[in-house]
Amino acid sequence: METKYYNFIIIGAGVSGLVLASKLVDKYGKTKSILFLDKQLPTLNNKNICFWAKSDLGFNAIINKKWNKIKYKDKNGEINKDTGNYNYYHSKGKDLYKYFTKIIKDNGDAEFIESNIGEIKKNELIVDDTSYTADYIFDSRFETKKFSPGPKCFKTQQRILGWTIETETDAFEENTVTFLDMKLTNTELEFFYLLPFNSKHALVECVQYYDGNLTESLNNYIHNQLQITNYKVLAKEQGITTLTDCNFQRIDKNGVVKIGAAGGQVKPTTGYSLVRIIEDSKKIVEGLDSEIQFRRDNLFYRLCDSIFLYIMIYNPQQILKLYRLMFSRITIDRIFKFLDQQNSPIENGLFLLTFYPYTIFLQLLRMIKIKLAS
Repeated sequence: METKYYNFIIIGAGVSGLVLASKLVDKYGKTKSILFLDKQLPTLNNKNICFWAKSDLGFNAIINKKWNKIKYKDKNGEINKDTGNYNYYHSKGKDLYKYFTKIIKDNGDAEFIESNIGEIKKNELIVDDTSYTADYIFDSRFETKKFSPGPKCFKTQQRILGWTIETETDAFEENTVTFLDMKLTNTELEFFYLLPFNSKHALVECVQYYDGNLTESLNNYIHNQLQITNYKVLAKEQGITTLTDCNFQRIDKNGVVKIGAAGGQVKPTTGYSLVRIIEDSKKIVEGLDSEIQFRRDNLFYRLCDSIFLYIMIYNPQQILKLYRLMFSRITIDRIFKFLDQQNSPIENGLFLLTFYPYTIFLQLLRMIKIKLAS
């Protein structure tokens, strides 16, 4: 069996693997070698990458569109607001992949291999007849069907279907993102999401928290809510995002470091991950020469995530009340800052008071009772 050594092996050339490699290259340049292994290259071809931030995070070259106005909708009407100090950004997955791979290859010593992943041992990965060894192995694979969060954790899933469409006539407010268009049928929760690239070109997504017919829901939304009958589907995206408040094991028994969704970097209440992945990658790389570190959520934000998950799972009709209160009473930049976990304790207190007289603390007590009884 042939043996090959690299300083770092990264399983999965998706967003988390590419971001981590870029941070490794920033620190070590060409002095350390990196091997990427993925069952299919290139990755991210049909993906849409979205995030909010006060800047473009250095991605200006691949930003497809940015917006500074956001719309929230439900059965009680719509709320339109400016995003304040933030912008909402969109990038195509294929552009992000090309951007990062160019940086990694130009400035570092990296190799990309398309292959199924074989047996993983301590600092060793066996693929076919080759043994790849490394000082560190990072694994971004997250197997939704096999994931079991444990008895004291909350878990739900976002089932996502998105179509990039083009219409024959003007149909979209190109400067406004429909961030949430909430719908509750009986006790089944779903929302729609609209990113207009121009007046005739947009990404429309359906996100369900139940096992429904995504295609039917998305088609009905475009026809009945957007009042669009003549359009062409240019691209499709589909996936599942697991939302959970469980504590993820970051280093497994073989010393493999879990990153991205596999390392718990998906925000449990929103499904967004890019900014958290960037922060986590910085922490990991900073600690490699001493003791490896990870991005961590403090107790307050973990409790808030658990409350939101509890409501979505056990009382989904109340989530619409919560969102309407939030979007009607709080500025978008304050909402984004809270979701980014950047508030001071005083700001967090004021944020929660915004929901008065909503019984958020009663929901907290019920949630704690459920966890203790599990």
